[in-house]
Amino acid sequence: MQVEDICNRALDAIGASDQTIGDIQQGTTAARVLLRHYVPCLEQLLRGARWNFARAQNPMQLLGAVPGFQPGVPSGVGPQVGTQVIPPWRFEYAWPIDCVAARFVPWNNSTPQGSTPANNTSIPPVPPTTFTEPFQSPWRLMPARMLVASDTNYPLPIAYNTPATQWWNTRGAAPDMRTVVLTDVPCAELVYTKFVPYPNLWDALFQEAMTALLATYLALPCNPDKKEGRALRGEQIAIAKAAIGIARMSDGNEGWPSVERQAEWISARHSGAGYGGLDIGPGVYGYGYSSVLFGDGSSY
Repeated sequence: MQVEDICNRALDAIGASDQTIGDIQQGTTAARVLLRHYVPCLEQLLRGARWNFARAQNPMQLLGAVPGFQPGVPSGVGPQVGTQVIPPWRFEYAWPIDCVAARFVPWNNSTPQGSTPANNTSIPPVPPTTFTEPFQSPWRLMPARMLVASDTNYPLPIAYNTPATQWWNTRGAAPDMRTVVLTDVPCAELVYTKFVPYPNLWDALFQEAMTALLATYLALPCNPDKKEGRALRGEQIAIAKAAIGIARMSDGNEGWPSVERQAEWISARHSGAGYGGLDIGPGVYGYGYSSVLFGDGSSY
């Protein structure tokens, strides 16, 4: 399945089958609208629920660590990472270039290299990195505190004459700053929502939601009868909301059942923190889903 297949399904949904496209860059009215909205719609829909097919968990590139917590390097080799980290955090990591939404940073059992410098009271004690049940087990990940931010200390220059399609893979980077993940976890990984541009990897529910979401942007430009276009747009918004709602419900049903704590994504979404009632300290324990914006300006 190709991008154009999803686009043509959206045109079918608003009764514009006569405007079927063979190439999203072919220049017709429908193609121009789709070219403007396809990637933004895809990214916001990926952020709109915790889609299983888009889940990724990978180590992050360490950019900086506070003095005393630098990773070990061979003798005679200079520091491999910087020492500038946004306080009060110890480690600063690069935003994965294929990440559209951070979910959480899992604790690991690694021990930070180095120790707190002598007479340095500005760095609090190292948090525990090993837990007993019910907090940590081989088949359950416990989130650690983290924060997504922007920093000018570690810029990654990007040539602005790069072809537009290649910009899809440069998330989190700009010539004078970059998106970073701050945490106290050494050797940290990030569980995140990955940018998945290939429709053949999407599940059926996501395909349905993406088709309806695109249709909400096509309904007016591709329909000479604006009243009918608004009605069709409303129908597609309802379909998209239903698909997104089912996906969010499925995520909740597939989560770990517990009566002892509030789900971390709920705590992060509504209070900015919270796991097991420990609502202290900076940052959050994870980020929840984002709202999805439709063609009429409404969101869900």
